[in-house]
Amino acid sequence: MERFLWGIGLSILVICAIFYINKGKNNEKFKDKILFYGFSFFFIILALSRFLEFICDFYIIGTFRGFSFYGNYNTVNSLYGFFYKSSEIFFQVSFLLIFLTFEINIKKTKYLITLTQCLLILFTIIFSLTSETFYIFNILVIFTFIYSSTVMLFIFFSFTRTSRLEYKAIGAVLILSAVFFAMAEILAYWEIKQLGIIPLILPPLMYIFGSLIGILPLKSDPERFSNAIWYWDIITAINIIVVILLEIYFIIVKFPLVFIIGLLWYIILIVFLQGYIIKDIQSKAHDTRIIDDQDENLDVLGMFTRPQKVTEEEVSVSKEKKICLICKGKLERSIYICPECNTFYCQNCANTMCNLENACWVCEIPFDESKPVNLPKKHKERIKIEEEETENRKYKKNHKSHKIK
Repeated sequence: MERFLWGIGLSILVICAIFYINKGKNNEKFKDKILFYGFSFFFIILALSRFLEFICDFYIIGTFRGFSFYGNYNTVNSLYGFFYKSSEIFFQVSFLLIFLTFEINIKKTKYLITLTQCLLILFTIIFSLTSETFYIFNILVIFTFIYSSTVMLFIFFSFTRTSRLEYKAIGAVLILSAVFFAMAEILAYWEIKQLGIIPLILPPLMYIFGSLIGILPLKSDPERFSNAIWYWDIITAINIIVVILLEIYFIIVKFPLVFIIGLLWYIILIVFLQGYIIKDIQSKAHDTRIIDDQDENLDVLGMFTRPQKVTEEEVSVSKEKKICLICKGKLERSIYICPECNTFYCQNCANTMCNLENACWVCEIPFDESKPVNLPKKHKERIKIEEEETENRKYKKNHKSHKIK
């Protein structure tokens, strides 16, 4: 059953990577494109890492009892060592790619995150070459995992903090996916597996949930993410409950101290970061002003979906300042002007929208008349409702003026 579930989990992980590659291919903005490719290669190499770990189990001598495997990890052959070390190195490389694409977008870190990850990978490779340094290799693996997963949480935190209010719910979904992946990696580690107290089906189930959650921002209706504070409240509660219950379980069954301390660090980190984001969302939810000086290059979560609605103020600012309605960038020589509402779009955003929903954000006129308009169903219903409300307001206004006369 465990191996069957791992097969399902790895398959979903590869499908998730394909979705991200396709999303990046249809995006004309360079920074958005490389971020999608970074996510996709992260999933692909993570799947490769778990596949190598999957092969390792064929070289372990032990017995199955229920859902647990009692194996002797102290007497393993050279093939097990090769696949296990390769798996851990590829796992670290998967983080390296997403760190690099993040720092290409965020120049403030001066590529220090990527360089640190490169050094950790280099040291891990060096200490993997001989069996005498296996103990140091394992210490490096644990330290690199703590470093990589911590940086990943800070990256999602940065994405959420600098994105517009209507996109912040996506950050909560991505963090929930990351927490499931992290818990699966911890529970699938050989030092925990050899204790025989964790059901073997639990790590692959967490991988499956993490993969499915990772696809949600790409395949869901944008209006599903309209209530950012609701998503953050619910997902924060889920994350905290999961890690605290796991911490209590680790203490009760007397897990190795390094795992208890490491999980305690994640609890503190998750509570602090998610609490800060919730406070930030609550403050911005009451501020309806448009921040003109916002660095739109940092509005990363906006690449996953379009906003719930475009306000009249945003449209007027776009027309007055001659900036693109989508990316808010200054218009260059090659631009697109909607023939119906005269809204401005840069050429990159116009080309991207042609490959996606193919409709103006204001009047729904197609960018390319040879292609069909692909609007979400709920969005079409909302437009119809808004049109009916507008007609009702006009009718009431005319009826009122008629009575006065």
